[in-house]
Amino acid sequence: MKYACVAILLFNPFALVYDVGFLLSFSAIIGIVLVQKLSEKLTERTQEQDGKNAGKMKMSAFWKEYLIPTI
Repeated sequence: MKYACVAILLFNPFALVYDVGFLLSFSAIIGIVLVQKLSEKLTERTQEQDGKNAGKMKMSAFWKEYLIPTI
């Protein structure tokens, strides 16, 4: 991701200011990465509290893999 951003900005430095698509795309990717890291911390806490309850662990994996990036 950072290599693509650097390559685009080397080719066109004004993309950071004038290209709305560039800003929206990279801010969306950054948002997904940050929210995914937060969800990983939350699911780790949930798994520690649940112990050996496999149903909740599957739900947290489903939540982390599919629902969080969609939201």
